[in-house]
Formats: sequence, C-alpha cells, structure tokens
Amino acid sequence: MKRVLDVFFSEKLITSIFLFLTAYGFYLRFYGIADQSLWFDELFSTIHSSNASSLSELVNGIKGDVHPPGYQVLLYYWIRIFGDSDFAVRSLSAIFNILSISAVSALYYYKIKKDKLISLSLAASLAACSILLWYSQETRSYCIMASLGALGILLTIIYDREEKKSLSPIAISLFLILLLGAWTHYLGLLWSGSIIIISFIYNVFQKDKRKIIFWFLAGSLILISYIPWILYSIAESTKLKPMGHIPPAGFFFPFISMFSFFGRGFIIYFPILLFLTIREFIYFKKNSSYLFLFSIIFLYFVILFSLQIFANLPMINERNTIIISAAYIILISLSSELNEKYKKFFYILLICASAVQLYDFKKYTKKNLKKEDYRSASIEALNTKKDLEAKDKSQYSFVSIHPDLQSHYLPDEKIEKCAANTQFDSKDKPQGSYIIYIWGHLKENFSKNPAKHCIFSGYETVKEEVFYDAGFALLKKKI
Repeated sequence: MKRVLDVFFSEKLITSIFLFLTAYGFYLRFYGIADQSLWFDELFSTIHSSNASSLSELVNGIKGDVHPPGYQVLLYYWIRIFGDSDFAVRSLSAIFNILSISAVSALYYYKIKKDKLISLSLAASLAACSILLWYSQETRSYCIMASLGALGILLTIIYDREEKKSLSPIAISLFLILLLGAWTHYLGLLWSGSIIIISFIYNVFQKDKRKIIFWFLAGSLILISYIPWILYSIAESTKLKPMGHIPPAGFFFPFISMFSFFGRGFIIYFPILLFLTIREFIYFKKNSSYLFLFSIIFLYFVILFSLQIFANLPMINERNTIIISAAYIILISLSSELNEKYKKFFYILLICASAVQLYDFKKYTKKNLKKEDYRSASIEALNTKKDLEAKDKSQYSFVSIHPDLQSHYLPDEKIEKCAANTQFDSKDKPQGSYIIYIWGHLKENFSKNPAKHCIFSGYETVKEEVFYDAGFALLKKKI
C-alpha cells in the first residue's frame, strides 16, 4: 500500500488536490447564492438592518429577538456599503467564512506546526464542510458564529503555548474574537464561555498565575458587557424565549449530528475521529491540545443538555451547534504525528471526504434544501396587480401578516397588516374591491387551512398561487 501511495500520490500531488478542493469550496459559497428566495429569518435580518436609520433604531427594532445584536450591527454596515440585494446580504456570511478558513489555516501553519499538508488538509476540510457551506449562503449569524468559534479555538491553543509574560497581540486578538463570538449569537456566548472555563481550570492546575488572571478577566469582561443587553431585552420585550420551538435532543445527538455536519463524508470522519480520540486519550501526556479541545466540546454539550433538562430550554439542533463541525475538523489536525506509513492514506481519506461533500452540495443540497419562496409569491402578486389595472382598474390592497418582511420584494407597495386567525377589518373597502393577500412561513396554503391565516369572511377567493411555504391569494369582496 505504501509503495502504491508513493507512486500515485506524491506530496506535490496531494498539496495540489487540497488547494483545488479549498478553492472549489470557496467558489461553491457563491454558487447559486441568490437563486432561492430569502426565507423568513433572513428577511427579518435584512429588513431590520436595511430599514434602520441609526444603530439605536436598529437595536430597538430587534429587542424582541432572542439573539444579541452583534450580527445585525455588522449587517447594518454591510448593507450601507453593498446594498440589500439577496446576493449582497448573503455574501457577508460567505466572505466572512472564507476569510476565517484562510486565517485558521495560516495560524495553524505559522503558530502551531509548520506542516504544509496538515494546514492545507485543514483548509480543504473546512471549505468542504457541508453545514458550513449551507449556512455560508444564509443571511443569518450561524456561519459567522462558527467562523469566530474556530478562530477562538486556534488562538486559545496558540496562547496556551506562549511563554511571554506581557500582554501579547495573540492574547488581545483572542479576547476580541471571543467577545465578538459572544455578541454574534447566544450560542456563541456559551461557546466562548466553554473555552474560558476549560482554559481557566487548566491553568489553575498548571499554576500559571498570568494566564489565570487573563482568563478570569476575559470571562468577567464578556459577562459585564452582556448585562446592559440582557436588562434591555427583559425590560422591553415579552418574547425572550430562546429556542423554545426546538424539540428536545437525545444524548446521541453529538454523534448523529455528524451526518448533517458532513453529509456522506460522515462515513469517513466518524471512524477517523473515533480512532484518533481513543489514541489521543491513551497517549494524552504527549499531546494535551487534543484533550484540551475535546474538553471544550464536551463542556459545551454538557451546558446545552443542562439547559434542556433543568431549565426547559431545548436549544440543541444542527444550526445551533454548527461550531462543533469546525471543532471536529480542528480536532483531527491537532492529533499527534501519525506513523509515516499511514500518513498519506490518512490524507487521501480526507480528500475523499471533502470531494464527496463538495459534489453533494452542488449536485443535491442546492436543489433539495428549499427555502420559503417569498420572491416568487411577490412576483406573481405584482403580475396580478398589473392584470387588475389593465382590465377594469378595480380597487385593490396588498395585505400580509408580515408586511415589513414582504416589503423586501415589494418595496414600492403599501402593504396593510392583518393578524393570524383574526377577522380583517374591511369597513373601508368597497364591494367588488380586491385584496392581494401574501403569505409565507406557513406550510398550509390559504384555501386548505384558512385558520392559520387572516380571516376574510366577506371575501371570495378568485385566484391562488402556492410556492414553497409561501404564496398569495386574490380575494374579491362579495357584492
């Protein structure tokens, strides 16, 4: 086997393949990025960041959200530079993830181990990771949280190896990354907290007073920075129920989630991680970094399961634990040196896993994982409006449960608001007038399950178009 690998897979060839896979993963982050409509949560992010005239207005507008405002503030400035088109707002996550993967690989090479193949395999694996690919095309905070979390891991390991007695640039960068991660998403706060707690405990055992003080101050400052937002949210909002809609996860979730993290690459990653974990625990004295990161992952899941069990806050699903996908990949790169006769075989496995994930994303994922099609519903609603104007110039009104979100694709229309399962007030509407009712974020269409929608008892349905979890209905007031 070794002779075959030496002949067909030289180090230069493996290097070239890793570079190609990384570049292709970066390209796929923009492949069809605007093909599908923004869905409900993405529209929430986009509308609030694009419509706010100031940061205070932005923060006031999202106070009912369960997440801290870090991502929304970043998106606010991004939109002011690049606009609020579907491509522009989704590009923030894609570009941020590309930059973070490049930074993680460079940090590994220059600060942890100058091994070109390990660094490139790390870059290729992160670039091909199924869940990172998917969420790098969403106008939400998850991919940025994962990107900051991966940087936080590498900087923590680098800082742990530093011998400098003064406050170094690495220490300052580490604190800022953990702070940004905590303000990007509540789960980012838990991840930063897991890193800080494990690092603090580790340095207590190491009796390193300088690093004990650093981690204590880092944790304290991040918590103090959060106090104003927590008080503001509690005082101003009655919707502060983090992730209450998520069903409880089982204790095998850390293993089951690997399939959603890596797709069919799971078949390769799972046995590699299992083998390396057993090996590193046997020889843990030779490589503390692996055990260190494993402890952070373990604590993170302990916190999540504790919140689920004792606080009735089920917060565990794939997108909330997206950072673990990057952590699993970094775990592999932190394993101690493999025997030379297995090393190339190991890299070939990683090449196969990356190639499968990239192929599946382009071939299947983009086609099969659909989003709510607000865009198509809005286009058909506008076409219906033109038909009404061309035929008899009848009076019409646009109506929606979420007029603010619908306004992204209907910026020039005045959209009236109605409430779900509530009678629409149509006193000012003359007989024979029309309502173009636009809906989304519902699996039941208007005619089959009107109870989920606004109630239009004085209207008859003239036309209805249904798209993926979105659509519109043309209604005429009865004479």
